[in-house]
Amino acid sequence: MNLNPISALPTERKTRLEWLYGCLLVIISAYFSIGTFSELSTITAYRHDDLYYLDNYTYQLRSDGRWLNYLFFDWLKIVPGWMATLAICCSFGVFWVVAAYQQSRVPSYSLLLSLLCLQIYPLYLQILWPATSLPAYLVLVLAALIASRLGIWKFYMLFGVLCFGTLSNIYYILPLLHLNLANGGESKDDVKTILFRIVSAWGCGFALGYLSMLAILYLATGQLGLELAEWRQPHFVHSAKDIAANIDRSAAYFLSHIRIIFSDDIRTYILLAAIAIQFLRNKNKRHNIIAIISLAIIAAHYVIILPAGIVYSTRTAMATWSGIICLAFMTSSPEGTKWLWLSPLAVLLIFSFAKQNESALAWYATITNYWKTALLESTPLPPHQYNGLVFFSNDEEVGASVDMISTRYGVQQGMGFERLNRSKSWKPVAFEAGFEKVIICNDVKSDYCIDVRRRHEENTRCGDGLYCFYGVTEDGFLMAGLNVSGSVKEYSPPPNW
Repeated sequence: MNLNPISALPTERKTRLEWLYGCLLVIISAYFSIGTFSELSTITAYRHDDLYYLDNYTYQLRSDGRWLNYLFFDWLKIVPGWMATLAICCSFGVFWVVAAYQQSRVPSYSLLLSLLCLQIYPLYLQILWPATSLPAYLVLVLAALIASRLGIWKFYMLFGVLCFGTLSNIYYILPLLHLNLANGGESKDDVKTILFRIVSAWGCGFALGYLSMLAILYLATGQLGLELAEWRQPHFVHSAKDIAANIDRSAAYFLSHIRIIFSDDIRTYILLAAIAIQFLRNKNKRHNIIAIISLAIIAAHYVIILPAGIVYSTRTAMATWSGIICLAFMTSSPEGTKWLWLSPLAVLLIFSFAKQNESALAWYATITNYWKTALLESTPLPPHQYNGLVFFSNDEEVGASVDMISTRYGVQQGMGFERLNRSKSWKPVAFEAGFEKVIICNDVKSDYCIDVRRRHEENTRCGDGLYCFYGVTEDGFLMAGLNVSGSVKEYSPPPNW
């Protein structure tokens, strides 16, 4: 069976047609991606615990060990959100172009795979922490640019240390840069040798990265080990029963992530067809190496969290998506023609992923932009004329506001997308609106919150808008809260996007 539909043509004409074919599919894929990037560009308020909204990074250093973020904290805070977002997307795209080209040696197909991977769902969950995520993606693009110049052991030792200084989940996809080693493997012995080289260096780099992070944490704070944050819900192993419980928990996370990827029947058929093409007439051992490495990338994080049993959120599951795309689309024959058949399947998958990402980002942008626009329209004075803002709404009221706006604009929270139903989620909106300081007084029984609310209760002004205002404190803070009995005004076009 000949997999190349134009192989009978003269070589020069065949090359020209393949080039045009690849360019056309790249252009179509870029067009499909516009919606995702357009929605992303409208977001101006990020997650409440991103670097922009923190006074220091000591707590995060103690709980996460991200010493690179701690080291460059002040610099990262001055990088505009849009610039950090653009740098993250470009860095991730370059990483995949390099990884794919090393393997396929087809420029258009490498660009196509890069566009596909720029539609990985967890990327757009994680990118809502742009300042926090930026160092990780700069490390990732650096790895792509120098991988071919370093020995494999030096590479993983260096980037194990760097990756564990920021978002450690990016470390799990680094073997994608060494799949080209499979191009020299034909015999069974070669397969074992290549796998041993990659996996052993990868594993040792992980160990060195983790230990170096603990050492730097001790030198910086005197703390032995990480103090895991409460939201991670650690469940440490003390018995066989704990091991079984953590295995069940890790398996549940895996299944929840897989459900998002295969949430559409057509998408499932596309991925299965791509995997079938990969193994079709596989006369050598090359794709066996790619398949094993892909499965290792998919499984790595689920295995590593077993001792601590911590939460594995969707935004950190990039390796799962990357491994599946690698298994399905990373062609194993640089001189072959499988890419001609895989390319249209990649385009269809880009279209499907892009629609999912666009919808999820539209929900986040709609809620946060509405909160911000309504706040700016209703504040008695411009934000810069106050010393800050005191916010009185509790989590239930914030959640009711999210539901009202979602219903009014017909947007829906994406699968695995973290909710906005907490008072802390609203905090970045006030910062981006221009308030220099924000104090959250939801269900917290602090003396300050109780006192200022009691003394200014009679000044309440709500109207029919989204916000109620309770006056100004003696220290110049505007007091506000959400008016859940108010109406959601229709903006046309929607606010700020």
